[in-house]
Amino acid sequence: MSENNLIYDIQKFCLDDGPGIRTTVFFKGCPLRCKWCANPESQSKEQEIGHHYTICRACGKCVSICPQEAVTMIGGDKKITIDRAKCMVCATCANGCIQRALSVYGYSTTVEDVFKEVNKDRDYYESTGGGVTLSGGEVLMQADFAAALLKRCKEAGIHTCVETSGYATEAQLEKIIPYVDLFLYDLKSLNNEVHKEWTGCSNEPILSNLDLIMDSGAKVVIRFPYIPGVNDTEENLDLMRDKLRELNRKAPVPIEIMPYHNYGTGKYLMTHREYELAQLERPSLEKLEEVKRFFADAGISCVILKN
Repeated sequence: MSENNLIYDIQKFCLDDGPGIRTTVFFKGCPLRCKWCANPESQSKEQEIGHHYTICRACGKCVSICPQEAVTMIGGDKKITIDRAKCMVCATCANGCIQRALSVYGYSTTVEDVFKEVNKDRDYYESTGGGVTLSGGEVLMQADFAAALLKRCKEAGIHTCVETSGYATEAQLEKIIPYVDLFLYDLKSLNNEVHKEWTGCSNEPILSNLDLIMDSGAKVVIRFPYIPGVNDTEENLDLMRDKLRELNRKAPVPIEIMPYHNYGTGKYLMTHREYELAQLERPSLEKLEEVKRFFADAGISCVILKN
């Protein structure tokens, strides 16, 4: 299977992925393993089988037709399990499931095929100031594909936006910068040890690449996933404020607070992953408003995204 040009979804009429009405293309594969990730199906750079357990009748057909004998039933409730080491993602089980309880996350595509799909909504983009957003996963893991798609959209006069963690090489980032109208740039924690503990990766390339984008003159909006007990500390908020003040000396850079939610819990079950934060409570509106005022008092434009 291909590791390039691999996406797992295209969503229409998105309102929170940049200005106006947008079409968001979700790239598969991410180098980070954020413990609060709401889209675990985006993490692997390979295709994988998802099990929609809520509609599965445990009829056993998938067990009998799997060529690799990767699908089995366990327990008295006949729960389906998939041996990911054996699974070759041939999709025999998914194609044979009458209930459509099995599906493949991720499919190979081409720049032109994706462009044809997003171009269908050009009228909405033009009437609302919208456009196309590339998200993930991590877009920069497929920098060549992303650059070619962004260039195609720019040539057609479509506004382009990229949501990214910024975890990539400078060379990967430089491939897409000329074709991006707006970066939605995630900043999770400015404390490197905390960042490594909760995402599995250092924040050093993220901060370095943010400076690279700013120096290029590209427009940036900072996105701050606000996770109680992780990055809501006074230390991190102070560091975030100081970093934003630094950025705003170069150009206006607003911040969008993305409150923690556990909507992705079911997806962890579908992909047979453990969700460590399932019991974590969402932050209160009062607390979010307090954080918003904290940034506003520092002269930083701030909004709270709804979810």
